[in-house]
Amino acid sequence: MIPKSRATKHHQDNHAPVSCSQCGESIERELLVIHERDKCLHRIVTCGYCEFPLPAVDLDKHLNICGNRTEYCNPCGKYVRLCEKLAHDLQFHEGNSDGGGDSSREQHGESNHSSPAADLSRRVPRERPRDTSQRRWLVTLAITGIAIIIGSFVLQRRNPSQQQ
Repeated sequence: MIPKSRATKHHQDNHAPVSCSQCGESIERELLVIHERDKCLHRIVTCGYCEFPLPAVDLDKHLNICGNRTEYCNPCGKYVRLCEKLAHDLQFHEGNSDGGGDSSREQHGESNHSSPAADLSRRVPRERPRDTSQRRWLVTLAITGIAIIIGSFVLQRRNPSQQQ
């Protein structure tokens, strides 16, 4: 129970409405952190397929497009849609997600009817290959090294002219 003498200060500190810095919606102060982290439509989220950062309001549209891209399945030698990759791997490769594969529709000759496993996995992001993050790290390191070398050449050329 809050004493009456502190009620106004308590209300201002905990319950007074404040505006979300991302969307402008009026939220109770104590719920603002939860709103900004989990509920705000303008918060930045990452696509589970391609790891592209985008506003949450655009995620469904992006997932629909991105999940329909295909990837080559090394064990099958066929292409599988990313949104069906998990179900494909579970059905045809005993859960291994090392190469992807052909969708259950192609396997059974169906055209527009999706299987229950494909419907369940439609929103499940594919597992990223483990070497992708290492590759990104190496590219970042190489770009940083090149930038340092170029910067040192530029500074070396400026220093002799400044000393004269």
